[in-house]
Amino acid sequence: MAKRTENVMKRPIDNDIKKTTLASVIKRVIRRAGFEVHRYIPGRSETARFVTMLATHRVDLVLDVGANVGWFGKLLREADFAGKIVSFEPLAAAREVLLEISE
Repeated sequence: MAKRTENVMKRPIDNDIKKTTLASVIKRVIRRAGFEVHRYIPGRSETARFVTMLATHRVDLVLDVGANVGWFGKLLREADFAGKIVSFEPLAAAREVLLEISE
């Protein structure tokens, strides 16, 4: 009996099982911190599709009206939008933050 148990214990663990287990543990920890992580697949990413659409239509200027502190502009830059972004924000406090970020 002891040999049989040892052989089972020495079997290599399937790499897919290791990855799945590690991925699920990481996702669980991140979810507990209040975030959610998804695999980035350009064809399924809303942001990537949006930036691709901008490139397809040769958009090189985006007007961000009601820009708040610039989240949309930041999202565009992170998605590699290379055009110009002009942001408008009427609220003074948010505009100050926006000005600091844009410099």
